[in-house]
Amino acid sequence: MKDINIWFTDFLPKTDIRHTNEYKWLSKKYNLILNPKNPDFVISSVFGLEHLKYDKAVRILVSGENISPDFNVFDYAITSDPIELGDRHLRVPYWALRYLSEDHFEYERRPVADETLLVKRKFCNFLYSNSSSLCAMPYRNELFKKLSSYKHVDSGGSCLNNMAGVRVKDKMEFIGKYKFTIACENSIKVGYSTEKILDPLIANSVPIYLGDPCIIGEFNPKAFINVADFSNADDMVSFVKNIDCNDSEYLRILKEPIFLSDKNLLLDYHKALYDFLMHVFDQQVNDARRRCEYGWTRIHVARQAGLCKSLDKRIITSISGHGQMSVAELNRYR
Repeated sequence: MKDINIWFTDFLPKTDIRHTNEYKWLSKKYNLILNPKNPDFVISSVFGLEHLKYDKAVRILVSGENISPDFNVFDYAITSDPIELGDRHLRVPYWALRYLSEDHFEYERRPVADETLLVKRKFCNFLYSNSSSLCAMPYRNELFKKLSSYKHVDSGGSCLNNMAGVRVKDKMEFIGKYKFTIACENSIKVGYSTEKILDPLIANSVPIYLGDPCIIGEFNPKAFINVADFSNADDMVSFVKNIDCNDSEYLRILKEPIFLSDKNLLLDYHKALYDFLMHVFDQQVNDARRRCEYGWTRIHVARQAGLCKSLDKRIITSISGHGQMSVAELNRYR
């Protein structure tokens, strides 16, 4: 097996890197040598800046968050952004990354013995810990309040908890007890879609979704309620109310297929992700490098690391000395 000198960094603190998709798949083909001091390759997430220390390594960003990759910093990236840049980027939405990390390659709705019980469940749930006081868009909380004006919505997370402080332990079991689930991303960004829409679909709870403007490119629009389809929140609440009061229409929505395509999208994403990684690591280290090392790229990357005040002065003095731009003019772009 080919030896790969590698390090994983900037993941969430409790992440066991040996359980990540990247480690599991790469270790099947290569002998991974974990080297935090002088790796040839660094796989990084977005929860820190340690990756900037590894200037000589080939950097690969893997993120399910709504972060657009900086290709001045990273050689390659796997994100939810629908962008193309030669062999440097692969789009994999977080819902796919999440299910693949749990070795789930199927996404069928949970079987129901008696569908009449589905219409007798509680109305709606709201399950979030990230509030607008942190980094979630405020409209998510407003959506909760709007729907609550029609009928009680159970909030089982730390955000807007109205269940006597009780925190939900089993998400899928919890949302399966409700006819509807508020499935609102923490932000609206093209391509950014998470488990928030897929989990309720699998649990037979109709998602009331707000997030990726292009969500219907993959998910069946007849299988969920898209808040973006309504001109205002009152119209959306009226629509939900009508569905809530019409059992046959509600069950029709639940019987819709989850995705537009008959293909297993998880298997497709698995293959694309595996092929992307193998392409990167099959190359020799020098051949795998993609980012530019010199010119203004070097200054930009140094600024990210907070290392370049003295370098800035030296570069600016050199440029202004050639009459191209004054120091004052350059400072405006800082």
